[in-house]
Amino acid sequence: MKQETLKRDNFSCKKCGFTDLSGNELEVHHITPIVCGGLDVPDNLVTLCSICHKHAPDSEKEFKKYVLEKIYSKMLET
Repeated sequence: MKQETLKRDNFSCKKCGFTDLSGNELEVHHITPIVCGGLDVPDNLVTLCSICHKHAPDSEKEFKKYVLEKIYSKMLET
């Protein structure tokens, strides 16, 4: 499932935009953790770099807020 997720996300971290075509510095994060009922399905997986993954929240609600910070900050720059 990791390779499919990396390809779908263009080998780029969805939080900071870091790209690694080798995929070595990228990880796949569960939006809803397995322990909270999340599944290993494409809709529940997202690509993050190792640094962003380390800081990613474990709840779905907080994770979505975490990822959207990038979008909000870009909107403020324009």
